[in-house]
Amino acid sequence: MKNILFLVVMMLVSGWGSSPRAQADDPKNAEIFCQSLLQKNIKFSESDYSTYFSSSFRKSVTLSKLLSVFSDLNQTVGDCTRFSVVSQGAAGRFILNLFSQSGLKVKFSLNVEASSGLFAGLLLEGVDNPDLVIQSWKDVGPALKSLDMGGKLGATLKTSDQKIHLAYAEDQVFAIGSTFKLYVLGALHNAIERSQHAWDEKLAIRDEWKSLPSGTMQNLPVGEQVSLLDFATNMISISDNTAADHLLYFLGREEVQAMLIPMGNSHAVLNIPFMSTLEMFKLKWAIDPKQTQEYIASDAATRLQDLLALSTVDRIAVGTNGVSLSQPTEISTLEWFGSTDDNCNAMLWLASQNSVELRQVLSKSVALLSGIGQPESHWAYAGYKGGSEPGVLSMTFLLESKKGAQGCLSMSWNNDRKPVSLALFMDVVGKTLKFAETQIP
Repeated sequence: MKNILFLVVMMLVSGWGSSPRAQADDPKNAEIFCQSLLQKNIKFSESDYSTYFSSSFRKSVTLSKLLSVFSDLNQTVGDCTRFSVVSQGAAGRFILNLFSQSGLKVKFSLNVEASSGLFAGLLLEGVDNPDLVIQSWKDVGPALKSLDMGGKLGATLKTSDQKIHLAYAEDQVFAIGSTFKLYVLGALHNAIERSQHAWDEKLAIRDEWKSLPSGTMQNLPVGEQVSLLDFATNMISISDNTAADHLLYFLGREEVQAMLIPMGNSHAVLNIPFMSTLEMFKLKWAIDPKQTQEYIASDAATRLQDLLALSTVDRIAVGTNGVSLSQPTEISTLEWFGSTDDNCNAMLWLASQNSVELRQVLSKSVALLSGIGQPESHWAYAGYKGGSEPGVLSMTFLLESKKGAQGCLSMSWNNDRKPVSLALFMDVVGKTLKFAETQIP
């Protein structure tokens, strides 16, 4: 349930290089990304971390997290053999390209802090396989299958008039991870439209509604007042699980469930009762696996009672039941579900509400697309929601061209036997997005 945009790895970085006063237009020692981090045998100590990274970064990202990101990336692309740094034309902003022994290129956006000359931002934009080319919709299916012959993959591109441009296994049911948060957002919008609530209304942080990362709101003190707009923004932009659970419980589970059919989920019954994120964590990784299987085998009414009983299970028990946190766990039976067509229906429903706030929330953080609305971009506006857990990837985009055409691209990848590669998935999705420019003129 990490947001695919964590998933896309945004890091705030400070302090790379032996010269801590390097100029902002001269990103010194960028070779350390290639020579020290993107290697099978990473040699980067706590001392290195404190030397090259700012204290604010170290507070938000542990060294083990940083190393795990590059270790996972290495498993996909192999060791880095060379690199290049190219200015983005703005002060302190660069493109960092890392080239691997497998022939793949890893692209990062890199920011250098003007005042200190230290690296202040690092965003993984994608992995490029030069052998993978998408020049027609017929190329998308083979490109997806090339990722995983044993996995389940799907893609839909449809315009706001419901015209289907791309349909590859679009009726398959997928685990969608945090893409479910679109339905929570829809329920919030409906409640506000009915004047039951308002975007600027404040909701207090409650301990029993706190979840686990992704996100940061679990760190807020109990009782702190946060606007519903901020809850929604965090839920979508950084896939904050605590934000999602607060809104789910505040609005009511039934209210969120009730949005599944109006928002076009043709597999609504699979999502009832509608789980919170912490409930899913506990079901998979806290309680006895035998109880998990009993839950899966139960009817909806019994499941709901089981979910309510989970309130007695402490969140610190997550990860203690012996089930691996890094391998796919019941993704075909215990998740939130939808097809790629369902995902697009939900996104296009939200777009059809013509809400300034919804557009703001959905566009706060968009994977794979930069410069939206700028002369160099085909798109005047884009919204996004992704979802993931081991074995699950989902990416759904709301796209509006400068000529006013509107559409949605959704792509999913599931494998219930092994983790799937975000980096390789991003390559296919990114190239499909580029070709989509010809279909949403």
